[in-house]
Amino acid sequence: MPCGCGYSADERVAMVARDPHRLPILLTIVGTPVWARGPPAADCPADAPGLARPLRRGKESAFRDFVAAVARRYGTIAYAFELWNEPDLEACVAWAGTRQQYKEEILSAATAVKGAGIAPGLVVAPTLENPSGAAMDAWMDWSQPVDFLSFNLYTTDVAAGLAKIDEMNAWCAANRRCPGFYITEFGARRTGVSNCPGPRTDRPGAGDVAIMKRCRKRRRCAGFFLYALSDQNPRPECDRGLLDRHGCRKRRLCTIARRFFGLTALPFACAGCGP
Repeated sequence: MPCGCGYSADERVAMVARDPHRLPILLTIVGTPVWARGPPAADCPADAPGLARPLRRGKESAFRDFVAAVARRYGTIAYAFELWNEPDLEACVAWAGTRQQYKEEILSAATAVKGAGIAPGLVVAPTLENPSGAAMDAWMDWSQPVDFLSFNLYTTDVAAGLAKIDEMNAWCAANRRCPGFYITEFGARRTGVSNCPGPRTDRPGAGDVAIMKRCRKRRRCAGFFLYALSDQNPRPECDRGLLDRHGCRKRRLCTIARRFFGLTALPFACAGCGP
């Protein structure tokens, strides 16, 4: 896919595995293969994308079986596995089934990851596009072993971004079922490939950096490592990621960790290639 610079999952994971100071990897597992697709929900448009569709009758276990295989294949390298992405997008763009189908067919894969016996094998879900406490309650199956709730924070407004972080922290602190949360994708995207997500901006990274600078001074932001600067690569087809097109770690990652979050002990070396 354009956002992945054309590398396969095996190739991208292998790049990191070869690095003696490897980056921690979270794998996002999303999409329905052609052979397992069922019809979209009644309120989805007729042209709902195939990859967004729920599983058809008789194939309800296909996603969790695949997730279990992914966990076994990459479990010694990846520290976490994200189940689907943005199921709450309007017009069934990312998930074309019902909320109940999402819980039964997608979130049930959390148990499959745990059953694979890998460590730490963290499970992240549901990665909402429009997060709120009510939305989490609507999409989550609280009986599943999900380690971190997740959402994406796409905004070019600094105040709005910080307010949402505070809102979700306050809700989580007041909700005994909330295990904590993880911001999977953060910030706006510069003008680039059309299927890369998020709002567009002609000033790449400015809002992202401003939120990071302010966030480090707020108690409720403690522990966040917001990874997705929108100016990470000048090539439009590589608009995302912490590795450049040669598989090199980008020094910018170290700058973020040290300057914005005051981290001195990092899980990877800052020397090496990359801009």
